Amino acid sequence: MQASSAMVIVITLQGRFDLHVPVWLCATCGITTEVSHIDLVRCGFYRASPVRLSTVIHEDVFIMWQKLRSRSPGTSLTAYISSLEELGKTYGCDRPVDFERLEKAFTEWTCIQFELQGLQGSDFMACEACGAEPRCVHLDGNAKVYRYRSSGSSEMESAYHVGTFIEDRDAVNAHVDKMKSVTKITFGGFWRDGSGWSIMETTEIANAFLSRAANTTKYMTAAQRNDALTGMVLKYNEEKHERMPRLLVSRLQDAEKRIPELQCTLTSLLDEHGVSQDRIAALVEDLRNLARALSSRDVQSDGRNLENAIEMTSDSLRVRLAAVTNVASSAKQRRRCRRLATTDKARLAKLLKRYERETGENVAMADAVEGVFPWHVQPTESGGLTLSVKRAICDTHMRLQRSLEELGIVREEMERLLNHSRTAIAQLIHTLKDEMSAHCDEDEEQKAECSV
Repeated sequence: MQASSAMVIVITLQGRFDLHVPVWLCATCGITTEVSHIDLVRCGFYRASPVRLSTVIHEDVFIMWQKLRSRSPGTSLTAYISSLEELGKTYGCDRPVDFERLEKAFTEWTCIQFELQGLQGSDFMACEACGAEPRCVHLDGNAKVYRYRSSGSSEMESAYHVGTFIEDRDAVNAHVDKMKSVTKITFGGFWRDGSGWSIMETTEIANAFLSRAANTTKYMTAAQRNDALTGMVLKYNEEKHERMPRLLVSRLQDAEKRIPELQCTLTSLLDEHGVSQDRIAALVEDLRNLARALSSRDVQSDGRNLENAIEMTSDSLRVRLAAVTNVASSAKQRRRCRRLATTDKARLAKLLKRYERETGENVAMADAVEGVFPWHVQPTESGGLTLSVKRAICDTHMRLQRSLEELGIVREEMERLLNHSRTAIAQLIHTLKDEMSAHCDEDEEQKAECSV
């Protein structure tokens, strides 16, 4: 091998270098042969342009950027290229790296990896543990990438990934409109039968991962943003597939540990307030009916319904105030909790004024926030149980039921994952045998031709 007169830009993890294109030289006859695209790929280099050999990029550059972006979605390609240029200065080459060429080459490389994974039988947009019918589907990803609709060009013809991750905008808008027209939230996810325990948490983790990419994608065109988000999600799903067995085992252990604790808490609440186990179903149904009745915009003037509305708003306000210090982990979350608490406080003040107008009895705001109400002194049809007590008992009961469901869900997901793995291994072995048989037949034909 020797150097030719042609020049090529080589980008590696050590920076950019301008080198001569190598050629193969036969030591016997002296004939030279140009390096082909296959030779470059075997050496770990990828051509930035499929038309002409002007820039080659080592695959380690793409792998490093993919790993870095999956660990830190807020990191920009501009910062990564600046690091490569600084490394080039360290190794004695002060040359710039073309941003557009590297970005396009990386996008093409990720699409090639996606196609290779498909040929290998891997589909990282599907979950083997969930199966064909997942228990929940979220659309939050479209809303969490800020300025998605207002920045950059809206043309999608140049995107490599069309429909792989981000669906058509018209289809998404139609689905959202339908959900808004037929769906009304009246109680939390733990009150939804069959939802399990950790389903909502895992999807919110994925959505939080996507939201961290907002700063680096908000000024991209629609096609660039589509490819960037799709690549990040594919890598996120690939890493989750690799650790899926450990995740399922962890979820099973957490559920087994949580169930005795919730059973003990529920037993203590029932003994403290003198409630039998048979009454829990009736309490749950009462709270569900109350939530449906209070889900409308206006509270009816019925006295008992107004008292329940005051108690539910007071309970919600206490939860919001506690979340400011106990749950919120960022300034943005704290602002949101304070804003919701202010809304609940204003609604509580209106309800207290209405209660005073209808009954002539004044309830101080401080007492209402603490959950102290005059009607708690009088016995009610629920056996003297306040709304807060009923909610505490029912919430604990629902969490226990969701934990028991979690055991069954995780065991089903484990079984589906094992069955899928067995099927995939059998298919790969069969394909490998076919390929080996085909190669053996080709070798025998070549030997027969040589003998002839």
